[in-house]
Amino acid sequence: MLRFSTIGAIYESNRYALIARLEQHPVKVKDYGIVKDDKTSLIKAFTLANEECDLLISCGGVSVGDADYVKEILDELGHINFWKVAIKPGKPFAFGKLEHAWFCGLLRQSCIFLCNL
Repeated sequence: MLRFSTIGAIYESNRYALIARLEQHPVKVKDYGIVKDDKTSLIKAFTLANEECDLLISCGGVSVGDADYVKEILDELGHINFWKVAIKPGKPFAFGKLEHAWFCGLLRQSCIFLCNL
């Protein structure tokens, strides 16, 4: 099942691919759904995931656009171990640590996202 929030929006398929990949391993997946592209909503979601999870995987927001807040949030709530890994396709890829949870940030584009899995 794919869903989108507004007419003309992009289908969100990364979640289903990621969950299917993770469920092949002995892990418990917690889905936080689609988070708005605004800094306040992202900080709230990152803070909650940091309290409840060991690893946070985010799709989108790791580039350098006006609404890409992930790098800024990681700087505030934790630290970035590396950013913009030189892999193609797949650049940028972010990896860091919040207070408790490790963080992996993937691109939103489905074909590149799947290559990074």
